Formats: sequence, C-alpha cells, structure tokens
Amino acid sequence: MPLGFESERVLVVDINTSRAAVDSTNRTRFFESLTDAVRALPGVTHAAVSLNTPVNRGPTAISDFIVPGGSEPATPRRVIMNLVTPGWFETYGMTLRAGRIIDQRDTSGAQTVVVANEAFARRFLPGREAVGAIVLDAHPRPGLPATPLTIIGVVDNAVDQSLRADAFPTLYQPLSQFRFPFPIIEVSLSVRAGSGSPALLARSVSTALTSVDRNLAFGFHPLAEQVNAARQQERLVAWLSGFFGALALLLAGIGLHGVTSYTVERRRIEIGIRMALGAQRQDVVTLAVRQTIVMTICGVAAGLAAAALLTRYLHTLLFGITPLDPVTFVAAPAVLLAVALVACCLPAYRASSIDPTDALRCE
Repeated sequence: MPLGFESERVLVVDINTSRAAVDSTNRTRFFESLTDAVRALPGVTHAAVSLNTPVNRGPTAISDFIVPGGSEPATPRRVIMNLVTPGWFETYGMTLRAGRIIDQRDTSGAQTVVVANEAFARRFLPGREAVGAIVLDAHPRPGLPATPLTIIGVVDNAVDQSLRADAFPTLYQPLSQFRFPFPIIEVSLSVRAGSGSPALLARSVSTALTSVDRNLAFGFHPLAEQVNAARQQERLVAWLSGFFGALALLLAGIGLHGVTSYTVERRRIEIGIRMALGAQRQDVVTLAVRQTIVMTICGVAAGLAAAALLTRYLHTLLFGITPLDPVTFVAAPAVLLAVALVACCLPAYRASSIDPTDALRCE
C-alpha cells in the first residue's frame, strides 16, 4: 500500500533536551541550530525537526479544531496535530497536491498557517477549495481567543501509526508558530541521505549535535526499520499461515498418495482380471485416479463449507481482502485438486503396468 512518504533514505534521530542548557522560551531557535548543523553535513540533502514522524512508535498529539464553513462548522473535529520545521516535507518526499508547504517565511511573527492532508480536506471541506480555508482551535488557552489558522497547502496522506487504519485527518503547523504552555522536551530530527544507507550518517550527525550542545541525549533508527517493525505482526502471521498451509498441503499429498497406493495394491487382482478381459491402460488409470479425485472433491466441499463459517473470525488478520474472498475460495481448491492429481499419478501408472498373468497367478 502507498505510505505517502519515502522511507528508504531517512534517518530518524530521537532527541531529548531535558539536560540541554537552553532557555525554555528560546527552544525553537535551538532546534533550528540543530537542524542547520546537521543539514551542513556532507551526504545530507534535507533535515527537519518535528514532534512526530510517520509510522510513529510513540504517542500522537490529537487536537480538536473547528472548521468554519465546513461540513459541520459548529462541531469540534478531532485531528492529528504535528509541529514541523521548514524542510520536513522535502525530507520525507511527500507530494504536494495544492498550495505550498511550510518554509522559511512561516516565522513566529508571520501569519499563522497550517498544511492539511488529503483526508482532512475530503472529510471537513468537501466540495470546497482547501487552500485558504480557516481552522480554529476548539480549546484555546484560557483567556485567549482562538487563533485562526490558514490552510496554505494540501499534501498526500501519510501513514501515522497503523498501516491498517484509514488515513486520519492531519494538520501540520510550523513549530515556530505554536505556543506551548510547557517547554518542548522531546523531538525527532529527520535526516535524508543523498544516497546509500542513512545509517552511515549516524556518526557525523552525532558529532554535529554534540557540537551544538553536549548535554543532548539522542538515539538513531532508520525509518525503513520503523516501517518494517510496523509490519512485524502481519509478516509473522503471513509466514506462519504460509508455513502451516504448505505443511498441510504436503501432508494431504502424502496421504492421498499413500491411500491411492494402498487401494491399487488391494485391487491388484481385480485390475488384472479387468485387463485380462480387455480393459485398456487408460481405463485402469481412470479407475485409480477417479477414486482419489472423488475423495478429494468430498474433502474440498467439506473444507469450503467449514471455511465459509469460520473465516469471519479471521477478519482482523486480513488486509485488502474479505473473509469470503472469491479468488481465495477458488484458488485453494484448485491447488488441492492439482496436488491430488499429482499424488495419484504414480500409483495409477503402476496400476496400468500390472501384468494380468502375474496378478492371476498370485490368486
């Protein structure tokens, strides 16, 4: 599925500033100095600070906003709120659909702006031009009016936490324009490598950060690993399902081969008599194969009936298909019938090679 961003060449640095020697009122400038130091490194094309990153492993900031003139203007709407610095969208390679993204113009003294994702525009501004629309914080700080935020651009939806969940309405606001009632302690610095593995930048990025403040605490992880970790449960279920499915198919093939071989051996004299009375080799093959195929069809019918009743309980494990997916319900019996046909071919060939004289002599 499309993630809405590029993950292969991005290194995420989780930074804790609790021990940093910086004034709480000047933390925005401090974060800008960190970004500038990292952006100047060889091999770095983009760098930016944010509160959250795509496929976020930690808590996500949820805020209530009112959209005047929207689908339900009087109703506070819950959206994800992410604070970013200029260059963040370029770092993740996110596609701009309309308007512009946050840049150096969006300072603390400039017009307060936000960038919305497509999910926000579709849900709260249907049939309207999103760029230029105004949103209001539904819960402004006590004693202060709600600051109007102007949407200046619309970007692609990006996976926030769960790859299974539908895209959640999201607003991106310049970090410099947000007034926190408390100091920002933890942020994420996203670094985009020009080429190669982003993990190779970890040492130089560490040196650049400590040159700004030696009291910073930080850790690294490539964004691609974060995306893979988000798929870990699905990947494990897929591997286990595939392994046990293949094992069940192998056991079914071995069992059908054994049953067919045993049946042919027990009917050896009968087959010899049939061939002595004029039965052809293809008649004997058909006789041996027919019994196995009929038995397999009966098993498949019972299995399909049970699957139709039980797969409804597997809907939480499925993605992109329904529990009664017609392709799966056709493909699985087809594969099993093909395995059954292969399993009974060798016993059927042996049955057609029986010498009637030897079979009657044994009697």
